[in-house]
Amino acid sequence: MILELLLASAMSAPAPAAAPTPSPVLARTPQTAPTKAIADLWAQLGAAINTEDAPAALALSKLIADHPDFEREPLARRQALRNLLGLLYAGEGQYAAALPYLIESSEREGASVNIWFNRIGAHAGVDDMTGAARAMITLLDRHPEVIEDLAADYIFQLEANPDVDPEAAFALRSALRDSGWRARYDSGVWVRLVDDLLERDRLEEAVPLVERVSSSGALLQLHAMRRYDVLRAAAGMPELDIAAILDAELEAQRVEAAAPGAPYEARVAYASSLHTRGRLEEALAATESVLALPPPEAGSDDGRALTWIMDTRARVLMDLGRIEEAVVQMQAAAKRDEGLGGANVSQTINLGWFYLRAGDNARAIATVKTVDPDMATGYGVMQAMHVRGCAAEAMGDQATAAPAFSHMAQNWRDAPLTWVEAQACRGDADGAADTLLLILADETLADSGVGTLHGYQVIQRATDYDRRVGEALAAAYARPDVVAARDRVARAFTIPTTGAQF
Repeated sequence: MILELLLASAMSAPAPAAAPTPSPVLARTPQTAPTKAIADLWAQLGAAINTEDAPAALALSKLIADHPDFEREPLARRQALRNLLGLLYAGEGQYAAALPYLIESSEREGASVNIWFNRIGAHAGVDDMTGAARAMITLLDRHPEVIEDLAADYIFQLEANPDVDPEAAFALRSALRDSGWRARYDSGVWVRLVDDLLERDRLEEAVPLVERVSSSGALLQLHAMRRYDVLRAAAGMPELDIAAILDAELEAQRVEAAAPGAPYEARVAYASSLHTRGRLEEALAATESVLALPPPEAGSDDGRALTWIMDTRARVLMDLGRIEEAVVQMQAAAKRDEGLGGANVSQTINLGWFYLRAGDNARAIATVKTVDPDMATGYGVMQAMHVRGCAAEAMGDQATAAPAFSHMAQNWRDAPLTWVEAQACRGDADGAADTLLLILADETLADSGVGTLHGYQVIQRATDYDRRVGEALAAAYARPDVVAARDRVARAFTIPTTGAQF
């Protein structure tokens, strides 16, 4: 429809003046094959769009743009074609080619929201995340009504992306605040904006944001990290009752998950929270009630969330000691490609981790052997190397373990806590403690380091692997210099959950 509107706009422009008749002398000059009349190309373009033949439409648009008569076309028609080229290139995934056209089109007065969205996508498509962030800021300024259409997941990924220039990220968070944007699970955005403002000595602007922070994890961060002490005092925040907050959060998730037609995402959140609170039988029932429903449409939001229902059920079964059933469930989850094509990387890695926890080390290695930087993020590769290295270490296979641990040692910042646990799996409690010291000394990593050092519930039916790693981690956490480093930047809490899992 967008392309049809653009073409209609282009074709409504006045027809160009007829070309002058060549002189007899010029007519007798040897010529190459005659160029097709531009009017014929426009007609063919219209036909291609009407039949939704995007590749043909792109080829014809390029021919028109390169035609010797193109610059004689009316301005409106030329602009419409450039709009079209940007959209068609973007639609074909040729983002580098699309971007100049989309930038030009978006900067024109009255540019549509669709042009801006395509421009943002093209910036991201060429890994220019700072450009995507700045384009989003401009879009919010020019079209504030667009906040109703923004996908929360995309906003979360963009504003927290480490490749976005810090000033652009700050400006984006500020624009989101000023536009009135809100979303489920947006507390992290406001905590990061608080950090931005505190770094700039703008405490008075940070204080009102405290009211927007509602999630248990974000509230725990504000109370645990000492850098927020002045903020909490200025905002008059009460003492943290983390158990009460978690109870209220769980009840709200229960109500949402029980609502008629509740999205699977809400049901996953509730089942996962039951799991981490140690209410395993209830968590199992919550997942099985979803799996008993007719399967959702493949590629839908519910279809994608179904994989995580399976993932959660597998984790619950593992913690109930029903290891074989847990593995079978994670195998089923790993076979789902989520409608994106190719392997399901997250559940493939998680399946490898299940085999590792179950002591099936050869199968753990085989499961993650294909996970590499071409199919996973740096974080995902670190997790796969963790499975590979720890399983090989348990088997005494140093030829496999050594390169896996070498990769993790060189790239530990891609997944710092994964590296800590990997060191623990080989019994290197001092190595894990030394890494924790590096994490706690790093401003960008300290929050996660403190998070793992709170007190948590113990898994009810730990496997031999869980117990072995847990003992090494406990020794690392208790080392006096680690405790002192934590206490310099934070205070510890006792949390009535089992903490984060792999």
